[in-house]
Amino acid sequence: MQTAKTSLTDLGAPPRLNLALGRKGAVVTRRTGQNSNVASLGSFRLKGSLLIACLVLGSAVAIAPPAMALDANLCDVVVQDLHMSIQHGGIDVTATWNCRNVPTTIGQGLNLWLCPLPAPADEAWIVGNCTPKGFNGDSVHATVTKKKYSKTAPPVAQPAAHGNGWWIACTLWSSNGPGGQTTSRYAFSRSMELNG
Repeated sequence: MQTAKTSLTDLGAPPRLNLALGRKGAVVTRRTGQNSNVASLGSFRLKGSLLIACLVLGSAVAIAPPAMALDANLCDVVVQDLHMSIQHGGIDVTATWNCRNVPTTIGQGLNLWLCPLPAPADEAWIVGNCTPKGFNGDSVHATVTKKKYSKTAPPVAQPAAHGNGWWIACTLWSSNGPGGQTTSRYAFSRSMELNG
C-alpha cells in the first residue's frame, strides 16, 4: 500500500509528529532525530471522522491568535478586523478593551494604515512602508469590570478612510488604574486586502 506522507507541522501540530495518509486511514509516526528517518509508533491508525476531527483541531490550533497577557490593571484589547463600513461611508477599524481593575483610563492611539503589500505586525515596517489613513487618540475610561469599551479609527465624527490595497490597524496603548500606570504595548489587526 502506498501512502502520501504529510507532516502534522503543516497543520499546526508539534514538529515531532508526522501523519501518513493512506487508503485505510492514517498512521501517526514520530521523528527519531532532527535529520533522521521516520520511525513508526506501531499500528496506531486514525479513520474517518476521527481523522477529520484531528485535522480540524490541528488547523484550528494553527490559526488561533496568540494570547495576550493582561496588564497590571488586568486590561486586554482586541483590534477587530478592518471593514468597509456602510454607516461610516468607508473603511474603518474598531478596538475594544476590557479591564477587571476599575476605574482605569486607557490612553494613546488607534492607527489605521494603507499598505502596498500584506503588512506584518511590525510598527517599524508599517511606518516605513504604509500610508496613515486614520487615527483616534481619544482615551477610553473603563468604569465597569469586564465591560467592553471601544474606539474607532477614524473616529465616527470624521470621514472614513478610502483607498485600495492592504490595510492594517495597530494600537499603542497603556492603562492607568488601581494596578498603577502600565508600560505601553502594541496590538495589531490582521492585514486585509480591501478596496474602498
